[in-house]
This record gives sequence, structure tokens and C-alpha cells, in this order.
Amino acid sequence: MLHTPILAQDLRALLDACETLHGRVRLLLRHAKYQMVTDAETAAAVHALRYRAYHEAGAAAPREDGRLSDDHDGDVHASTIALRFKGVLCASIRLHVVTEPWQTSPALDAFSDELRPLVGGGQRLVDANCFCVDPALSGRVPELAYAMLRLPFLTADLRPRSRITATVTARHRPFYLRTLRCDEIAPPRPYPGRARPLGLTLCDVARERANILARNPSFEPLPGEAALIGLDRIGIISEAVAA
Repeated sequence: MLHTPILAQDLRALLDACETLHGRVRLLLRHAKYQMVTDAETAAAVHALRYRAYHEAGAAAPREDGRLSDDHDGDVHASTIALRFKGVLCASIRLHVVTEPWQTSPALDAFSDELRPLVGGGQRLVDANCFCVDPALSGRVPELAYAMLRLPFLTADLRPRSRITATVTARHRPFYLRTLRCDEIAPPRPYPGRARPLGLTLCDVARERANILARNPSFEPLPGEAALIGLDRIGIISEAVAA
């Protein structure tokens, strides 16, 4: 398996053939593969990647096991998606689709006062959390972040009355405000499993869809892409589970 510094060189050699960010992200998506995480081995690799990314950024406390996971990894209305290039795990994100008052998510845990009324009023929430890129790649291949942030947008775009929650540090807030045109909803507060407080931002997908795609054409869904990845199945709860 390639070490990530070598992988960064390979990715730059591939992507630098395109002059625009849009073109580079599209090229990345032709050569990389989204993977719904369903097996224990991949989940363990994702938890290790999460830990490296958050610990090196000072956002997670040291752990002897070198893994970062929580009880929300088992939520039936959530899925984790990985991105691989040449078989190497490069990035990951976890998405909760909250449609029912009894459901929860990391953002709802931290910002219940802001988000519960939206769910009670019939809004769907796509909580994008545990977003991480291999720290050996993130600085050299920023296209990976855009490739992953497409996923909450695609997931929300499938569902009417959806909003995307992004709980972010002050450092990363401008990226979300610019890329997903999020509104700032609440200032930073303690957040489960993180060493730093996070603030709440929210994207009204119906209102901002055209603006998001105008700025980020690579976010345009490809034919059949959401179903191929499995984004359309996130949050579908059987009657037995709901009961």
C-alpha cells in the first residue's frame, strides 16, 4: 500500500492537469471511490484516521488505542462514507439523517435548543459530522475536502425540506460559509468528544442550491450517483426499529 506522502505526490500529478477547482474535483472523483462503511475492518481504519486528523489538529485528546469513535457510530439513521484513492483511505465523513423527534445526532446533542424545534416543525436535518482528511494529504490536496463535502449536499438534495448542519471551529467556519453558504446559528459551545468548542452553522438547501452549484459546479449530482453510493438509504428506518 502506498504511504500517504507518496499518494499526495500522485494526486497532485493527476489533479494539476486541470486549471480549475471544479475540474480537479471532478477528475478526483473519476479516479477515487466513495465507500459506504459497513464492515468492522474499514470502520476501524476510519476511526484511526479520525483520531490522527483530530488529534494532530488539537481537536481530540490523546488516546492509547489511537482511535476516535462514539456511540453515534451505531445510530441506525447514520452512515459513514470513506473515500479511497488507489485503495488507500484518504478521507471520511459521517452523515446522520434526522427526520423524527426521537432521533439524535452529535449536533442535536450539543445544540438541541436550536435544532429540536426544526425537527418538530417537519424539517429534515443532515448532520455532517466526523469529517476528516488524512493529515498527510489535507494540506497538499484540498480537493479531498470538497469531494467529501459534496456528500451532505447530495444527501440533503434528495430530501425536500432538508437543512445541513455543520458544527465547526472558528478556523473552519469560513470554508463552510463560503462552500455551503451556511448561516451562523449559534456561537461555539462544548461538543461531545472534541477538545475545542464548536459553533453551529446551517445550510438551507432549497434556498441556497443554485448559489452552491454556481460556486461549486462539481457538487452537481451525477446520474445515479446517490443510489450507487447509498445516500438515498441513509435514515430509512424500518417499522420494527421505529417501534
